Amino acid sequence: MGQRIQDILRERNEKQWEETFMSKLEKMKETWYEIGYNAEEITMLEEASAIHFAKNKETYREDKKEAKELINKAKASLASRK
Repeated sequence: MGQRIQDILRERNEKQWEETFMSKLEKMKETWYEIGYNAEEITMLEEASAIHFAKNKETYREDKKEAKELINKAKASLASRK
């Protein structure tokens, strides 16, 4: 019984987290389009955001580094077009 309750609560929390993330991501995508990022760059930024939001204790530093690299690639790509 206790495990079932924990599973239900975890699923509810994961669903809430996903809804929050998707809402924030849509707002960020609008901002990125306004700034001038293209679809390929926005895909990189979306991936970086997903990595950033989904924190994993075991891989936190590597994930943070990967997200930063993706953001820098997107910024460099945008700068090369302007």
